Amino acid sequence: MDSLKRLVIEAGNKKGGALLNVIYRLMINSSDKSIRDLFEFILEKSSVPYIGILKKWIFEGILDDNFEEFIVKENAEFKKEQVSQDLNNLYWLERFTFREEMIPNFLLKYKQKVLHTGKYLNVIRETGRDIKYTSASLQDRDAFPNSVVAAYQQEEQEQIDSSGLNMPNIQNQ
Repeated sequence: MDSLKRLVIEAGNKKGGALLNVIYRLMINSSDKSIRDLFEFILEKSSVPYIGILKKWIFEGILDDNFEEFIVKENAEFKKEQVSQDLNNLYWLERFTFREEMIPNFLLKYKQKVLHTGKYLNVIRETGRDIKYTSASLQDRDAFPNSVVAAYQQEEQEQIDSSGLNMPNIQNQ
């Protein structure tokens, strides 16, 4: 019970990626295997909505984050009508940006790829082109990083090759 009490206290009003980080930290810092297992279970169940938002973003370019708990935030001032006029400038740079406090630890080294994969797909969607995306299971934690990278690489290459749009190359970001 002390561990759950600690979770409630440390979680406070946190949500989304920030809450997942609290649970993860408690899990890895526990020396008791049964407590680690409990936190792992809580983390797995708590991450389901976040992973759902992530899948929609990296495979469809749709940001469905009604509670502002995802890694990416949308700046609604930038409208799709600006895509053709301002693709390489403010629209590309400012339409979607990071919500730093919501980046879960397991996404830190992939945050640029997550952001840019969704951006690419969103721009393609906004310009009226069809999006072909890879379906992959993100429920398997071991496959997760590879799924993000694979989705990013496939979409970047296909869209740059076929769209004729002049998007920045972010292969090594």
